[in-house]
Amino acid sequence: MHRGTFSLTAGAVCLLLALGCKKKEETVPLPAPPSPGGASADLVATEIGSGLGLRADLAPTSTKWLSAYPLSDTGVVLVGRSLERAIALRSNDRGRTWTSFKAKAKKWTSWGVGKNGGLALVSGDRRKMKVAKGRFATIENGELWFAAADATELRGPRSFFPDSDNLKNVTISGGIAAPAVLKDGQVSMILDRGRSPLAAFSVSGGGAAPKPTTLSGSGIVTVPYGRPAQMLAVTGGSIQVRPWPLAGESLGPASAIPGARADGNSAATLSVGPGCESGAWSFQRVVVGGQAQLVGVSGTRAFAFKLPAGKEQRFGCGPEAVVVETSETPKKATSAQPQLVRCTVAGKCAKPKSPPFAPWSEKHERSIWSAPTKTGLVAILQARAGARWGMYMAQSRDLGVTFELPRTVGEGKSDRGRLELGALVRMPGRLLLLVSADITGTSKRGWFILASDDNGDHWGPP
Repeated sequence: MHRGTFSLTAGAVCLLLALGCKKKEETVPLPAPPSPGGASADLVATEIGSGLGLRADLAPTSTKWLSAYPLSDTGVVLVGRSLERAIALRSNDRGRTWTSFKAKAKKWTSWGVGKNGGLALVSGDRRKMKVAKGRFATIENGELWFAAADATELRGPRSFFPDSDNLKNVTISGGIAAPAVLKDGQVSMILDRGRSPLAAFSVSGGGAAPKPTTLSGSGIVTVPYGRPAQMLAVTGGSIQVRPWPLAGESLGPASAIPGARADGNSAATLSVGPGCESGAWSFQRVVVGGQAQLVGVSGTRAFAFKLPAGKEQRFGCGPEAVVVETSETPKKATSAQPQLVRCTVAGKCAKPKSPPFAPWSEKHERSIWSAPTKTGLVAILQARAGARWGMYMAQSRDLGVTFELPRTVGEGKSDRGRLELGALVRMPGRLLLLVSADITGTSKRGWFILASDDNGDHWGPP
């Protein structure tokens, strides 16, 4: 396993070059940006601003980023997977420098992120069996890697389940689960043993696994929500929430999430995991009887409210609002166009008067990433039709009611020079944009970070 950080400071440059520097505290100026649309190993020049290059060994550009966890004003974690490697990046300085955490991944992998940035990775094998389309094969074992909030590498692997003492003949029959990172270095996961679900535990420092806790009832959601971790269960037509227990603790009382509705599919939907994370909050979109709703869970509060209609699962979130893509057709549009709706966490949704992006006339593939800001929202559209590609940014300054003309991030008519979006993350007071780009004059690509501290008006290196 490899770890690494990237930083452009005078002290680091002097150390690497073995040269003396009179003013070690002085930051070395960034190198001149490449020509528009080009990239060096250090910088990329997009049409909205330049981005800072991440060192190549932090993460390959084949990495698919699965989730982002903005944990505080300064801390953020990105988790993903590249071929047979599970990868996480963690920054404690608002995206300026990053530490990489890597481990060999088996057939399934799942990350857990704690309140203070502690990481847990569980990976294992799936049972060879035929499953229906859209379902997952049973998980029959799992190995655990762990990194505390101040660690610089993953520790492990150690067997998580089954083990010879407390966990025999256990599986995850639904094929989906995620570890909860608890205090005191504990990691917990929900497993099946016959008809009795269990909360299994491991301790980051090693030693014998604590005794598992038997869970009563059905409809248990197999992934944690919120920080500190909360356990959800679907009971009848409601969604129940309670604190995730520590080893040796009994289950606390559950309470129904106000406004939340549930049906026979809701537990499976919630067990896919949160669709978006922001600080202490986890959010997911749940559809019941054709009506979409947003479910939000933190360590101290939970709520639900109705969302506009739409089928796109990806949505953006922040501490005060979420942004969802709808299937509604704007009044002035001649055909269906993607529309973005900003809803506050109090359940008040904007009524957009204009679409965020100009449509392409030819048939194309597209995807949209979005993030709310204090004044509105920012969204990035990535589109492709054959060799033609484009990346565009939309911005609203009036809480999502109207959109300015979209700005081009980059576009072209061949694969060479193509930008690919990895993530758009809303931190308190900052937006981070992760893109990959060709390094000019080479056959290599690299990851680059752009940051905006003014709600998307200006972008540059973090």
